[in-house]
Amino acid sequence: MINFVSRAQLDHPKYTACVKSAIGSRMYAESWFLDAVCTSWGVLVYDDYLAVMPLPFKRKFGIPYIYLAPWIQQLGVFSPTAVSPELLNQFIQAIPAKFRFVEMMINASNPITVRNCSKRLNYILPLHAPYETLYSAYSKGRKSSLKQAERGGLSLQWSSSIPAFIRLFKQDVGQKLALKKEVYERLDKLIDVARAKELLHSIGVHDASGQLIGAALIIKDQQRWVYLCSALTEAGRALQAMTFLLDGFIREHANTQSVLDFEGSMVPGIAGFFKSFGAQEEIYGHYKRVRWLGVR
Repeated sequence: MINFVSRAQLDHPKYTACVKSAIGSRMYAESWFLDAVCTSWGVLVYDDYLAVMPLPFKRKFGIPYIYLAPWIQQLGVFSPTAVSPELLNQFIQAIPAKFRFVEMMINASNPITVRNCSKRLNYILPLHAPYETLYSAYSKGRKSSLKQAERGGLSLQWSSSIPAFIRLFKQDVGQKLALKKEVYERLDKLIDVARAKELLHSIGVHDASGQLIGAALIIKDQQRWVYLCSALTEAGRALQAMTFLLDGFIREHANTQSVLDFEGSMVPGIAGFFKSFGAQEEIYGHYKRVRWLGVR
């Protein structure tokens, strides 16, 4: 039996245990993360929390709908055992009829053979090998960019200023994508909670004169380091600051039982940048459906 459980009715210990022990466990599904980035959310629960599917939702003209909350890459079904196509379909069919519009990303451990689900690409880099081995998998162009960055006299600051990062992010990514106010508000909340949990790492790149020219926020998710967002100045782009930053992170965490999660991209140029570090493809799903007059 699969039931919809509101945020207020959730059995948090059981829910958290299910998410953390899931084969495709992701921090996006943890209650602290959802509380930070979602307007509202509930959960589909299978039996006594044997499997769960969190559902972020909003209302428009009084009608609730399931939406892609900012800063969440993958949700879907979380279970300690493998999720079959049949179980995923049962969860989807159990989404309450009141949600006329449904859009969500389904995690990489779920099958994406269900209807209305398309393929998305993420990129991950296992950090299990020594740095020299990881570096050898960089593309020729990435190695050349790193040498250029090293000649530029750049330096890394492992605990960079959060306000400075936010200013840079607004000037760079925010203006290009015309991000809404909500995206910044949710990022602020997420930063506050992740920092309080000591999971947030803010890394800055400075030029030879000490100016911040690039920065990234990375969040620790069990054995996964999630490259949440980054920003660059024009000088940072010219000096290959992000190549320098990511190489420094890989060097620092090489030979550990962890994974660097680039959070992927379907944009060829960005995807190519991630792949150039030797990253592997990870396939997840994009599910989208409109339900008219309660028809499934």
